[in-house]
Amino acid sequence: MTLKEEAWEPEKHIPPRLVGGRSFGVLSALLFLSLAALLIVGYQQTLMRLTLVADGEVRTVRTHQTTVGAVLREAGLALHPNDVVKPGLAAPVYVGGTITVHRARPVVVEVDGRTIEARTQMTETFGILAELDVTVGEHDQIHVLSPVSGDDMEGSPRHIRVDRAAAVEVHETGSPVLRFHT
Repeated sequence: MTLKEEAWEPEKHIPPRLVGGRSFGVLSALLFLSLAALLIVGYQQTLMRLTLVADGEVRTVRTHQTTVGAVLREAGLALHPNDVVKPGLAAPVYVGGTITVHRARPVVVEVDGRTIEARTQMTETFGILAELDVTVGEHDQIHVLSPVSGDDMEGSPRHIRVDRAAAVEVHETGSPVLRFHT
């Protein structure tokens, strides 16, 4: 069996034509673009709308995420361990639902020669000190150096100093008297 060489004929290498003179390649490209457009529209239509309340802002987010934590990550919202999120991070999300982030407030406490920087949900001085395991004696003095001003943190201490009372024994007329000084 011998192979027979055929002469190259340009008309044999022209792409097949369809009705109306459009080539198969152009029709394929249009079909692909139409399918891509349908997928994009379908994707957009299936996004869930949720309300996100954080940092004094209320905003609407659209997502395909299924949990609160995933929605917050997708929205780029970083959380501090003491921030409170409602519903919880593992909770499922629903169309029209609301996610609320209550930020922990920064506080500075000076006590016993050290400075404690923390974040807390507490708003009252004694609650903050208790949360940070700072005990306050009967004669100790507490100074709120800079209360927070503004929206939901009105009146919350931001900087607290605790001056410890020292017992001083004073002898007057032969009887010791115990006094406390800070």
